[in-house]
Amino acid sequence: MAKNFSPPSVSARYAAIMAHQTDAIVFVDDRLRVLDANPAAKKIFGVETPSDESLLQWVSDAPLIDLTRQVFDSKLEIVQQLELNGRVMRVKVVPLEAHPFPAVMLLLRDVSELQRLGRARRDLVANISHDLRTPITGIQLVAETLQNGALKDKKMAPLLLDRILDELEVLEQINQELMDLSLIESGRMPLKLVRCNLTKQVKKTIKRLKNQAQRKNLSLEIDLPPKIRVLADKGMLGRVLTNLIHNAIKFTEKGGITVRTVPTADTGMVCLAVADTGVGMSAAQQQRVFERFYKIDTARTRDGFVAEHTGTGLGLAIARHIIEAHGGKIWVESEPGRGTTFFFTLPGDEILTEGMLDDEFDDD
Repeated sequence: MAKNFSPPSVSARYAAIMAHQTDAIVFVDDRLRVLDANPAAKKIFGVETPSDESLLQWVSDAPLIDLTRQVFDSKLEIVQQLELNGRVMRVKVVPLEAHPFPAVMLLLRDVSELQRLGRARRDLVANISHDLRTPITGIQLVAETLQNGALKDKKMAPLLLDRILDELEVLEQINQELMDLSLIESGRMPLKLVRCNLTKQVKKTIKRLKNQAQRKNLSLEIDLPPKIRVLADKGMLGRVLTNLIHNAIKFTEKGGITVRTVPTADTGMVCLAVADTGVGMSAAQQQRVFERFYKIDTARTRDGFVAEHTGTGLGLAIARHIIEAHGGKIWVESEPGRGTTFFFTLPGDEILTEGMLDDEFDDD
C-alpha cells in the first residue's frame, strides 16, 4: 500500500526554488530595499545576507538602478543586457502586481561566456574568409599568368608552379586545423598510443617540408640519436611536428631550423626542441601564442620581412592540446631578432643506439 504523500508547503517550495536556481534572483521594493535574494545573486553581488540592505549598497552600476526605477514608474517588464562587476548580464526586471506593496523581481543571467564564444565564432569566420581568399587569389593570378604565355617560359614556369604549391600547402594547413578544432571541441579526438621512433617521425616531417625550406634557401637539420622510443599517437605527433616546423620556416628568412633533443630532469619524459633563426617574439607574444585564434602580428618582422600568411591562429593551440593529452608539456623561448625555440615533452622509455633492433618496437 502506497504511503500518503504530503506536498511541501508554499514556503518550502519557494525556498527550494530560490536555493537551486542558477540565475540570480533579487526582490526589491520601491525604496530599492532588498527583500530577498537567492545564493546565486549573493555570489554575483558579493554579499552575505540581504536583510534590509539597499540595492544601492550592492551595486555601483547606475544602469541597473535606473532600469529598476523605470519598471516601478512604468509598471512594465523590461529586459536589457548590462555590464555588472565586469560581467555581461542579461537582466530582466518584472513588476510584482499581486504583491501587497510595490515590488519588483530582478532576474540576472551571466552571458559573458556566450558573448565570448559569439565573438570567437565571428572572428573565426572572418579570419578563415580572409585566410582562404589570400591563397585562392594567389593561385588564380598564377594560373592566369601561366595561361597567358608563361607556361612556355622555361625559367618562369617552374617558379610559378612552386608558388601554386606554396598556396596549396596553406590551404591544406587551414583545412587540417579546422578538422582538428572540430574533433577537439566535440571531444572526439582519441589518442592511439603506440611505441614509436620519434627520430623517424621527425625525419618524415622534415622530408615533407623540405621543399618549403629549399624555396627560401633555409637549412633543415636534425640533431637526434638514431632512435628515440616514445609513447605517442603517430598521426597526432605528426600534426605537432608539422605545425612547429612549418611555423619555423614561415617566420625565418635567413639561416635555418634545427630539431634536437634536450636533457630533462624527468627521466620518464623525452624533450624535443624545434629551434629557428627567425625574427623571434616579444615576451607579450610568447604569453599568448598558444591561445586559440591568436595570430602573431606584422611586428614579427626582420629586414622588412612580413609573413604573407599568418594562418588561422589555431595551429599552436591544437599542438598544445595534443601534447597535453599525451601527458606532456609545450612551451616557447624566444627573443626578438634572435630566433624562437619551441619545446615539448612526451612519455618515453629510452634512447636507443644504432645497434638496437628495429623490430623491438613499432618503427613504421
